[in-house]
Amino acid sequence: MRQIIQIIFCVLLVQNNALATTYILPTWEESSTTSEFVGVVECIVAGGIVALYRVVDSWKGAAVGTELHIAQHVDPYGPQFPISLVGERSLVFAEKSPTYRLGSFSGGGATPLWWRKIPTDLRCFSVVPIKEPMGRCLSIYMGFRGGGLAQFKAEVTSFLGADSEGQEMRLMLAAARKNLPLPDPTEPSDKGNEEDIKLYEWLSGAKDIEQLWQRILAQAKQLNPPPHSQNGGGNQC
Repeated sequence: MRQIIQIIFCVLLVQNNALATTYILPTWEESSTTSEFVGVVECIVAGGIVALYRVVDSWKGAAVGTELHIAQHVDPYGPQFPISLVGERSLVFAEKSPTYRLGSFSGGGATPLWWRKIPTDLRCFSVVPIKEPMGRCLSIYMGFRGGGLAQFKAEVTSFLGADSEGQEMRLMLAAARKNLPLPDPTEPSDKGNEEDIKLYEWLSGAKDIEQLWQRILAQAKQLNPPPHSQNGGGNQC
């Protein structure tokens, strides 16, 4: 269901430029549902790619004090040996297996450290360092634009505590927010697109999933009218 919604938003509501290489990351709402652990950890044994962490604030999953070996993503076009140092605290959405996808139209050599296999408990795309400006880090790594760590924790725990219908609505709106060029509060120069801002506000005003779905379909029909409506309802030679 969520994948279908993502496709609808991507194809019908927006037109994004294609990049040579890009990581298609889930929204933080999606990551919250698929992650085994969500929370803040502290590195207790330094390492590259894999390090040992202790849970200091659990939002989902392992309790405070639990020790976890967590592996970070190795980027063939970026940090090929991401490291964590003792004492560093980071925000983590960790899973048994990654949910992000790599889309690439460019060639590249093998990453030298792909052969390096260290047993891990969980994996994540990146451990997000807890440092200022935290709002900017959350915007870049999590797509969250509503404030700092305390505000983000409140949003995540509220989402996880919602019933299935409440979560589904927020997942659908997250797909819209991810693909519409909305303003970024952490970037004063980013004003977004006025029409897309109004569209998102209209979608957000839906009272339930059914109404939200109907609004999505209505918008899709406006952007992609049936063939017969483009020529006045009849065939023209």
